[in-house]
Amino acid sequence: MIARELMATSRSVILVESGGFRPDKLIHGLNAAELAAGSRHPPPEMYRERRFGGSSTIWGGRCVPLSPDDFVKRPYVANSGWPIAYDDVAVYYARALTYCDAGAFSFDTSSLKGSGEIVEGLADADVTVGLERFSPPTNFGRRFKADLIRSSLHRILIQTTVTRLHTDSSGHRVDALDCATVAGNTFRIRAKYVVLAAGGLESVRLLAASNQTNPAGLANSSGTLGRYYMSHLEGTLGCLQVASGRRVAWDFAKTSDGVYAKHHLRLSEPARRRNELRNMIFRLHHANPMNPEHRDPVLSLMYIAKRFVLPEYRRKITAVELESLDRLPSGGALAARHIANIAGKPWPLARFLGSWVYKRHARYRRIPYVALHSNTGRYPLDYNAEQTPLYDSRLSLTRNCDRFGMPKLHIDWRVCPEDKASIAASYRELQRVMDRTGIARVLFDEAALDESVGQTIAVGGHHIGTARMSDDPKQGVVNPDCRSHDLENLYIAGSAVFPTSGSANPTLTIVALAIRLAEHMSAAMRSTK
Repeated sequence: MIARELMATSRSVILVESGGFRPDKLIHGLNAAELAAGSRHPPPEMYRERRFGGSSTIWGGRCVPLSPDDFVKRPYVANSGWPIAYDDVAVYYARALTYCDAGAFSFDTSSLKGSGEIVEGLADADVTVGLERFSPPTNFGRRFKADLIRSSLHRILIQTTVTRLHTDSSGHRVDALDCATVAGNTFRIRAKYVVLAAGGLESVRLLAASNQTNPAGLANSSGTLGRYYMSHLEGTLGCLQVASGRRVAWDFAKTSDGVYAKHHLRLSEPARRRNELRNMIFRLHHANPMNPEHRDPVLSLMYIAKRFVLPEYRRKITAVELESLDRLPSGGALAARHIANIAGKPWPLARFLGSWVYKRHARYRRIPYVALHSNTGRYPLDYNAEQTPLYDSRLSLTRNCDRFGMPKLHIDWRVCPEDKASIAASYRELQRVMDRTGIARVLFDEAALDESVGQTIAVGGHHIGTARMSDDPKQGVVNPDCRSHDLENLYIAGSAVFPTSGSANPTLTIVALAIRLAEHMSAAMRSTK
């Protein structure tokens, strides 16, 4: 996005891509890293793509903006607060949505063609209903490749991995970048401005490995590079039991501009502040595909076919709540139960498959994922929760190196007790609110709630906060313009610069900040002509 935005300037841009235009197992293997013992972080090779377009080649398309209160300092959330305000980012969300092809900057239910209610009659000051818009999803590399190739000033170097950054004699500017290819070629690029957009893990790895003058790595006078590593906390816990006869927005809706959207529930900002809760959203889900007790042929087929699903999403299909583990059959008996579910209801399954194939594979704007109606009015609740930025949740380098001699990462992702307590308290508060409305109930095992919350996992593709933005050079890696505090021509793009994670998927905000960064760079370039 930054390279494309800079096409409006007269500057030459070199876009360096570690991978090619197609996946390559050899190059993808460069993502290998080590996890701290006992970590619930997903395997480091998942969710990251070394190819033109990056992780947009596999993302699900979910677009959600951050909330205004994500940007302010909250006394009950350690290390919270951004050095910029919500409005400084929100002004770029409309253009970011255009890049994502996700319609207008409108995330309230008034933008829907039909009813905006998630549950008929639900109205309470302590709960809000919002929308998630979905990109088709857009593969940014495929969509904008031609624009970049046609530019006489832009060059794309594929299958080229940057292995080191070097500074000039002053130590305040990046002077050159060392590059290597799997064919054995090495060379150096010199540039007036450098932007790292390698994700929240690899950007840190490259800077930490560029330690020729500072053992702690480049752009790390603060010592915070690789620290404060966050993701989002997710899981499925309990369910929403809707009163008989109430309509439920369980399926995807269409906005007035033709975009797929999905409802979500959230405790209101006053309710969160009153109870000192982190930001968190609830989504209506379907029964777990792994458990054959659902007797649903679609869910059983999903479980049987899980081997054909991307590994990063397959693990969600096979996740089961703790209390269900001892009830499940094993091995062939489990498969037999699922096959019986499929064989027992062939016609409903056939109707679903016909509709699914058309909506998922025969149209440009694809339906995002499977959403199923519940005949009992009971919908499991997915949650996506904010994580506190912790100094000791960090990335560091190991002594093991990859084929280019770059040290591999060690990932020590940590979750504080307050985050888990906030998830449990949010469920309890939502339960109280729903009981008050009388139109639905939130059901969960109170005795097992804290233990279930303890099984929360990271959203594996959300690598956040490892090069955080700050006003004070002693407290972060980049300034509010995403420029390194230490190096006047080095910028970092992506969710690595987020001081807090919020509960929103990061892609939309990443793109908005990229447009903002390109605008700043364009102004800086004009002033130095």
